[in-house]
Amino acid sequence: MLWLLHELPGVYAIKHSRMFPRLLGATDILYIGSTTGTLRNRIYQYYHCGETQFTNCRIRHCVDELGCFEMSYITCLEEDTRSTEQEILLKFEMEHLELPPLNRGYNHWSEPNVCLM
Repeated sequence: MLWLLHELPGVYAIKHSRMFPRLLGATDILYIGSTTGTLRNRIYQYYHCGETQFTNCRIRHCVDELGCFEMSYITCLEEDTRSTEQEILLKFEMEHLELPPLNRGYNHWSEPNVCLM
């Protein structure tokens, strides 16, 4: 289904097929990410991650372990992808008192989370 994705930059969410608890409430969102390249290429990288692509391999492994998932996305201008991602992550954190389980932090250089469940 990669052919359905846009050839534009944007922000995307990897979602589980069911809801799971967070510190406050519940969600189906596992990871929120962004790309200044094309959404199609970014998602493709999760399916074909190389040994040096730690984030891609970590997320792919957890998604494979959890089973069914889906993707949601919005397109935006290349220069707005990072700020849009930050706004969505902040909103998520305010609603659930924590980030999605596969997000490590706002700067993407903090310690990795472990796979949930």
